Order: sequence, then C-alpha cells, then structure tokens
Amino acid sequence: MSVSLLGAGIAELVICIIDPSGDTIPFDIEPQPDGQRLTYIPECAGTHKVNATYGGINVPGNLNSFT
Repeated sequence: MSVSLLGAGIAELVICIIDPSGDTIPFDIEPQPDGQRLTYIPECAGTHKVNATYGGINVPGNLNSFT
C-alpha cells in the first residue's frame, strides 16, 4: 500500500492495520519520493481493515478493508 503525500503539507501520518480478530498488525514504512510505502505480512486469512489519517483527516482514497 502506498500513501502519496504530494502537496499535502506537513502533518503526522497515522496508520493502523487490524486483522479479522481485531488485533493490530505490525508493518514497515519505507519513505518514497512522493510519500510512504507500507508493507506487512498477514498472519491469518480474512478481511483486514486499514485506517490512514494525515493531520487527523482521513486520507483520500484510503483503502478501508481488503482480504
């Protein structure tokens, strides 16, 4: 998953990934020229939820859930 920060200004990026059992999943963030790239390895099957905010505001195009 990538989050583009182009033209967004300076603020805090907060990301939370939650697995189907409600546990928070650890992930890595790698800086990219236009933002941040997130990588993680799911430990169980099912729908995972992602919440990304920038300066307390939901990131446009935020992928809220995936399987």
